[in-house]
Parts: sequence; structure tokens; C-alpha cells
Amino acid sequence: MRWGDFKIARHAHFSLMDFWIRSEAQNGVHSSCKDAIMPVIHKKRKRRKIGFFLKVWLFILLLGFQVSPPCYVEAREDSLNGSHEEETSYFKRHLPKYVYESFTLKGSVVGYYQHYANATILDRGKAVDFTTCISPQLRMTWRPIEQGALHARLRYTKNRVDLSQEGVVLANLLETDVSAKDNGSVRLQKLYYSQRFFGDRAFLAFGKTDGETFIDTNAYANDSRTQFMGQPLVDNPVLDDEDDYAPFVALGGRPVKHLQLVAIGQSSSWPMAEGGAGKTIWEGMLDHPYMAAQATYSPGFRGLEGNYRLYGWVQSYDHPKLTGDGYEKGWGIGLSLDQKVTDDVGLFARLGYQNEDVYEMPWFWSTGVQMTALLPGREADVFGLGISGIKANSDTPNTGTEIHLETYYRVRVSKYFFISPDLQYVMNPLGNTDATAIFAAMLRGTFRF
Repeated sequence: MRWGDFKIARHAHFSLMDFWIRSEAQNGVHSSCKDAIMPVIHKKRKRRKIGFFLKVWLFILLLGFQVSPPCYVEAREDSLNGSHEEETSYFKRHLPKYVYESFTLKGSVVGYYQHYANATILDRGKAVDFTTCISPQLRMTWRPIEQGALHARLRYTKNRVDLSQEGVVLANLLETDVSAKDNGSVRLQKLYYSQRFFGDRAFLAFGKTDGETFIDTNAYANDSRTQFMGQPLVDNPVLDDEDDYAPFVALGGRPVKHLQLVAIGQSSSWPMAEGGAGKTIWEGMLDHPYMAAQATYSPGFRGLEGNYRLYGWVQSYDHPKLTGDGYEKGWGIGLSLDQKVTDDVGLFARLGYQNEDVYEMPWFWSTGVQMTALLPGREADVFGLGISGIKANSDTPNTGTEIHLETYYRVRVSKYFFISPDLQYVMNPLGNTDATAIFAAMLRGTFRF
């Protein structure tokens, strides 16, 4: 039987079954039969959906043994803090030298489909158990003078609300989610200028970006378009929720070998102000701003790169306390570590503590591994496995730890196209140890140019 014939037969089977049940129910016959059969049908449908995604995930792994295009991957420093991102050099190979040496343009389109088990979100007033997203972006860098660069990023994202907005989990399963006002619109997220001094010993940057361009970065858990998807394995969830793409000034440098320091001051929209009494990022930019600093020690380990970051941050506007009257500032401290242990294996870990008087998640941790060339002949493929925990505040109804498990396998199908099956499992949603665990299966596609 062909695949199309199978789908028609399967749909016909369920259509006849539903028609029979509705007909008998209308005649007042076999209502108990309907009550008994329908839950079984829905349960089988859900199992088939989950089984389908597991088969797709297995198919992608098997594809890794069959498809072996030549490796074509480069790495470059994508920001001032030393984070890296995979890229292809299409423009470098096709534009004149005098253009690509001063001007760089890169783009990507990411799309995904994610299915939930034991969780739903609202879509136009209807509960659904899946979500989709499409997100193209363009990144530009122009170097008008020596050691100076203008950076810009234009992005469009269209998706549904996330599970954390629905009050289902503490940390979202999709770090790519955007606010309702930005959903379905083109946004100039980043536009800033950076200038280095004294032979790369110091730098100054100003313009518009998010604080995580400089703070809480990580080589193996930092980019939801190419690495992990879940928020707690991309960054610190509390810091991410307090973050804005906003006007900023940053200073940094390397006072001694292996040590880099950076400090940033940024306008804040007061995202967690009481009663929604926030402001725009352009109003009162010096009024209770966001401030952060980070120290990064990068000693290397037997010639293998490693970065050990200690950071602290303050959101200086008033946050309502979780219990009792009064207000306090939002603040937190954290660690973000990554270490390459072989040419193909890297480890990472994060740890964060936030002011427990105002935040529902005072403690956060994550750890995991990234591996390349896991399969023979697949030097450009990437495998990731991570686990994270978010502790619910003792002043909230639940006091347990929400655990996130995630794994992905990124297959390089061609020079410009990648496919990534991704599986996530969430235990103790909202810190409720009695809650049913949530399973999510995703297929992500990425086109880069």
C-alpha cells in the first residue's frame, strides 16, 4: 500500500467511526458506547502523533549515515564577548574583495513545528496541542574604519503564544517566542556601533541591542536557531524575561591575558512593573536603567578553548514583593561556563540566583554536552543533550523544581540547509511535583545564506 493510500484509509476509518457514533447518539442509542470509545480514539491519535515524530527523528539519524556532503563550516567571532556562531561564506565567495572586506551580509530562515503531549495552548480561542513558527532574519556588519564596526539585525517572527504565557510551565520550551505586540512584525532588533582601542585591549559600544549580547553568553547553549530550543538551555530564564532590545552603552577590555571585563548600562521598559505600569525603551532612558557586568576567564585547557564567566545584573526599577507590601529592586548573579574537552566534544553549565523576594524562580541551573562528528562521515552534524532545573519560590503555591530535558541532532543536508529534530521533556511543571510531565517533539529547518 502506498503512503497516500494508507492516509486515505486511516482517515476514512476514523470518519466512519465518528459518523456512526454521532448517528447513534442522535438516535439516543449507545451513548455509553460513545463515552467509552471516544477517549480511546483520542488517545490513539495522540500516540500516533508522538510515534510519527519519533519515526521522523529516527529517519533523520539514519539519513546521517546515507548523506555525506563535504564539510563546509566556518566559525567566527560573532560579538564582542567571544561567542561563536556557525556560518557559511556565500557573500565572501561571490562579492568583490573591496566589498566583502568592509561589508558583511548574512541571512537565515528558520521554521519549525512542535507537538505537545499533556499540554495545550490557545489559538484564536481554541485549545491546540501544537505550535508553528517562521522566522527570517538578516544580519549586517559594516567596518568603515579600522577596528570599528556597525552591527544590525533585522528579524521577522510569527508564532503562537508559548506555554509559559499560558501558565503551564515556568520556563518556555521555545526561546524564539516574541511578545504579542511584536508577533508577526518586522523588527530592527539590533543596531549598534563598536570601536576597539589599543590593539584589541579595550572597546566601546553603543546603540540598540539586548543585554545578552554581552552577558550570560555560552559557546554551546546560546542560540535557539542552531542549538537548543528551550529557554533554560539557551540562557538564564529570569535574566531573559527582564531583558529588552533597548538603547545601551557598554565598555570593556582585557586588562590582563585570559581575562575580559565588560559593563553595560541600558534603558529599561520596566517589564515586571506592578499593574503593567511600564514605559517604552525611549522614555526616560536614564530613569531606573538596567545595569550589568561580567568577568570572563579564558585560560584554555591543553590548547582547547574554555570560558568561565561570572556576572551580576540589576533592574533598578521597583518590583512588587511576592508577599506583603513594599517593593525591591530586581537583581541576580550567575555563572556561565563552557569548555571544549576534545576537538569534537564541549561541555557547558550555568547557575543563577535571583532576588527571591520578587522573582518566582530564585534558583536556576543547567548543564549539558555538545558533540560534532558523532556519526561516521558526518563531520558537520551537531548533537546536543542538556538538562536544567528551575526552582519555584517557596512563596508561590508550588515549591518543587521544574526539570527540563532536551536533545537535538542537527543534520547538515547541504551547504545552506539544516534539519534538526528536537525532543523535550518537562517534569514537575510550575514546580508542582504532582503535575503530569510534558513531552514535546519538534522538527526545525534552517536555511542560511
